Amino acid sequence: MLFNAQHLYHPRAPRPPLPPTLLEVVRFRHPLQFFPYQYEGFEPAERQVLRGNDIAMRLVDVGAPVDRLP
Repeated sequence: MLFNAQHLYHPRAPRPPLPPTLLEVVRFRHPLQFFPYQYEGFEPAERQVLRGNDIAMRLVDVGAPVDRLP
């Protein structure tokens, strides 16, 4: 499963953390972790959400066979 691999429009609240049972396969910094990009169209409260949470792009192994995923 892929997380945060899109532009994060108007972040209002943090997402809950992923369960520790999931295996993170790969992680890359999200472009919005480059602070100057956060000043293009984001309000101060939205910048706080971006800076206070893990918004890295992540590929996670959920442990389900591919043919059984929805």
